[in-house]
Amino acid sequence: MTKDNNHRGNRIQLKAKVMIRCQDVLLKTFGKAKPSSRLQSIIQKFSKRFVGGYPYVIKLDVIDKCNLNCKMCYARNTGHEVPSKNILYILRQFDKVPIRLDLLGGEPLLREDICEIVRYAKSNTAIQEIVLYTNGTLATEILTKNFFDAGLDKAIITFISHIPHKHDDFTRVPDSWNKTVAGIGNFVKAGIKTYTFTALHTENIQDFDNIYEFVTNKLKVTPLFYQYVPQKLNDPLLTPLELWHKA
Repeated sequence: MTKDNNHRGNRIQLKAKVMIRCQDVLLKTFGKAKPSSRLQSIIQKFSKRFVGGYPYVIKLDVIDKCNLNCKMCYARNTGHEVPSKNILYILRQFDKVPIRLDLLGGEPLLREDICEIVRYAKSNTAIQEIVLYTNGTLATEILTKNFFDAGLDKAIITFISHIPHKHDDFTRVPDSWNKTVAGIGNFVKAGIKTYTFTALHTENIQDFDNIYEFVTNKLKVTPLFYQYVPQKLNDPLLTPLELWHKA
């Protein structure tokens, strides 16, 4: 390997480490900003320019199956699990580059080996941080403690509404709100940095302020919001501009 390649490799590793360490501040600030605001735009542009074309985050869908049936879900829910050997093979490719790993689904907690995947990634690769995306309904006290012991850094939990019946109506599963809230509490109790993740659409855009206050003051975690991405033409969940500007 040439000196130029060594220098470039060191620069890439430094950029990844700095971005991973700064992302908490960026995410917190991004979450507090109004959707589509100038502040959010500045954060997005800064992150993209700083990181450049280097993939400091790898997103890995580990299962195409979920225990909820959310109206906005894009997953086909085939029930397919990525074989463990395939996941470990992918992880081994990052034995020297300090990336962040995001684990998604479907619902990752439906995998019996999800904690072992986290443990392997933290113990056998250069992966610096592991983030789990989940609906939280299956996050028991025992499981969240196991996640902490395995090395999970953060949990990002889908949260539709501060109003239980609205959340349950959207997930189309009764009592899912209570289970999600309990799961959030279990992640926090286990010592894992926890966020809620809320897509803003026609069914909750007007509750933006209330959701933010509930998550911040009642659940005591950091709320993250993003604009719903339509899944089809004339998607009824796509927020009209006039409602978006009022939020």
